[in-house]
Amino acid sequence: MRAMCIRLSLLALSALLALGGCGGDEWDLRMSFVASPSVLAAGGWVTLNWSSYNTAPCTADEGWSGARSAAGTERIQLDGSGRRIFRLTCSDGDRTVVSTVEVLVAS
Repeated sequence: MRAMCIRLSLLALSALLALGGCGGDEWDLRMSFVASPSVLAAGGWVTLNWSSYNTAPCTADEGWSGARSAAGTERIQLDGSGRRIFRLTCSDGDRTVVSTVEVLVAS
C-alpha cells in the first residue's frame, strides 16, 4: 500500500511540474527597465525600454511622469548636465514592483 502512495505522489508531482509548478513564476511580478545610453552629452537622447510581467499599467515619475503601458519604449531629450533618475512603478493591484535607472548627462 505504501508503494502505491509513493507512486501516486510521484505521478501527482510530475503532473504539477508539467503544469508549471505550484505558485511559481506565473504569479511573480517582474520588470526589466533599462536606459541607453547611460552616459550622454547635454542635448542628447536617452532611450528607456521596459517590460513588466503580471502587472497592470505602470506609472512613471522622477525624470518623467504619467501613466505607461506594461511594456514600451520612450526617447527623451536631456538638456543641462548631471545625474538623472527615472523611476517606473508597476502593480498587480496587491503587490508593487519599482525599478529605477540612472543616466549621467555630461556638460
